[in-house]
Amino acid sequence: MQDLLLVNLMRMGDILQMTPLIQGLRETHPEARISMVLNEAFVEVAQRIDVDQILPLPVRSFVEIVSQEANLAQACAYLKDFVQGVNAE
Repeated sequence: MQDLLLVNLMRMGDILQMTPLIQGLRETHPEARISMVLNEAFVEVAQRIDVDQILPLPVRSFVEIVSQEANLAQACAYLKDFVQGVNAE
């Protein structure tokens, strides 16, 4: 089985515009598991789309960490932990 990961962190409209792409992926890869990484603010919208797994990224928390200059290493660690969690799935 293939695992396909779609990433969309910025705009809710982009998630909706990905719907034809997801339908096409379903047709060409019917047994694939389709996951989507997205801004946690868009989870409710994504739940209406035909994906197998939603992986919400707390973008607001990440931006808060990045905005503090002394916390750049902490921001990198935050993303690393998120990616490792995605990879574990």
